[in-house]
Amino acid sequence: MRTFRRRRRGVALLLIAVYLPACHHTFTPEGLTPAEYITTKHPKQVRVTLADQSWCVFRDPWVVGDTLGGIVTMFGSAGLFASAPAEGVPLGSVVHFEVHQANQAATIVLVVLGVAVVGAAIGGLVALHNWDFMGP
Repeated sequence: MRTFRRRRRGVALLLIAVYLPACHHTFTPEGLTPAEYITTKHPKQVRVTLADQSWCVFRDPWVVGDTLGGIVTMFGSAGLFASAPAEGVPLGSVVHFEVHQANQAATIVLVVLGVAVVGAAIGGLVALHNWDFMGP
């Protein structure tokens, strides 16, 4: 019985790990500069590509003057990844700007679907466990 619970817990964690990326998406805001978007919408996370083709992911971004800053969670250039404390980059060097956002509709659909699948699997396992193979 104990191994059954461990398997069930493992399956649940696997389903969560598979579903979580689908609950988020990135998009490029149209009609606003990165500075305007950050100061008006206050996104939680943004990704910028710089003129030298390196990129940065800023958590809790801010704009002061002509500098975009925040807590750099990742930056990459030629396949290298690292993390750093709060930093800033000149807004003039930003070539591409993406906003990371949770997709609430996809989250709700996937949670309902996941609960239904897990419920059906548990119901099937209970039915198989209680199956009488000997007959009447």
